[in-house]
Parts: sequence; C-alpha cells; structure tokens
Amino acid sequence: MSDRTRVGVVACVLVGAVVGGLAGPRPAGGQVPFQLARTIVYRCPDQAGFTVTMDAAGSSVRLEGLVSGPVTLPLAPSASGARYSDGQTTYWSKGFEALFEAHGEPSRTCTIIADPAMLPGTRWRLARIQSMDDTVATPDDRSRYTLEFGSDGSLAGAADCNRISGRWTVRGESISLGLFAMTRAMCPPGSLADRYVRALQSAATWMIVDGGLAIAMKMDAGILHFEPAP
Repeated sequence: MSDRTRVGVVACVLVGAVVGGLAGPRPAGGQVPFQLARTIVYRCPDQAGFTVTMDAAGSSVRLEGLVSGPVTLPLAPSASGARYSDGQTTYWSKGFEALFEAHGEPSRTCTIIADPAMLPGTRWRLARIQSMDDTVATPDDRSRYTLEFGSDGSLAGAADCNRISGRWTVRGESISLGLFAMTRAMCPPGSLADRYVRALQSAATWMIVDGGLAIAMKMDAGILHFEPAP
C-alpha cells in the first residue's frame, strides 16, 4: 500500500468520513506568505478524491485524479468563491469545500484535506506515533514534542529535552522535512526524542483532518498524529 493510500485509510478511521468538516489552523487572511506550489487535495463523500493545481495568475486550474481523466478549466464568472468551468466540468471553490460537477456524474461537495496555505504559521504538538504493526507510542507530556511551520519555510520545534530546526516544503499531499539541526542534551529514559526526529525525517505525505495533522512516513513505516498546540 502506498504512503498516499495509507494516510487516506488512517484518516477515514479517524473521522469516519472526511466530509464532516475541517477546522485546522490557518494563516490570517488565508494567504500564502511565501512561495509554495499550490496544489490542493480534496476528498469527496464517496472517499474518492482529486487534486487541483492553480496557475500563477489564477486564470485556470488543472484537475487530476478524476475518473474521466485530467482536465484544465478556465476561470468562469461567479457571484462568490472561485469558479472554473469548460461547460462540461465545473470546479467551484468556497472556503474549505468545493462543488464538483462533471457531465454524466452527480454533483458532489468535496473537502480540502491538504493545501499548502494551511501550514504556514501553525504550531502543533505530538499526540501519538502510530506504527504500521498497530503499536502506538504516546508522549508523557505532549508539550515537549512540538512542530512549528514558519511562514518563511523554516521548521522549528521540540523533541523532548532538545530543540530541532530545519526546512519544510509541500506539494499537494507530499511533504519534506529536512536539514535538521538538533541540540544534544541527554533526555530521560523512555524519551521518544530520537524516534520522533527519525519519523520527521522520513515524512512523505500529510493531511489535515478534523482539525488534526497526520504525517505519514516513507515505506509505510507509520504515522505521526498531531493536535494544534495552544
């Protein structure tokens, strides 16, 4: 099973259905403070999904992952939201949801699960590390395992008694957390510091579901589950 599929399955277990709403942290004004590839990932009520990649000017979008195949849609008149249509297929974005219509298919409202604009300026704390053998490691103190996504692409946080820093990049569901610097204090026995850092360095895909952040590791090694930090 691929990383992308694995994260999708776990998200379904967490919330039952992705379309129940989404209220994770986001930067003020919904703006992307630094240059990001704007590929947005949606999930629909039937758990199918698609990606939307916007051109730099916002005059067209390309939808991929559709049963009917990829399609590029021009910007169309709209009283509210961002609407793109070629007369056969329509993508109409409003906030965290989008109406999708295609010729011969029922219309459906789909929900964002991954959008680069969601991460800049957010701060999270680790809730648990879930391995693919179904074992779960839970920190004794969640406030000691944090992750902060800087608006300039910087990454910072805590791994128990140590501080970590690096860079982050995303494209759609793909995420890379790298170039880590880490202090070298000796944490107490039972610390998850080293395991946590190794998991971050192995990050492959991500999504925000039900207000929480899930980061899946490469090779289906496991998933980091975060909650918003106060």
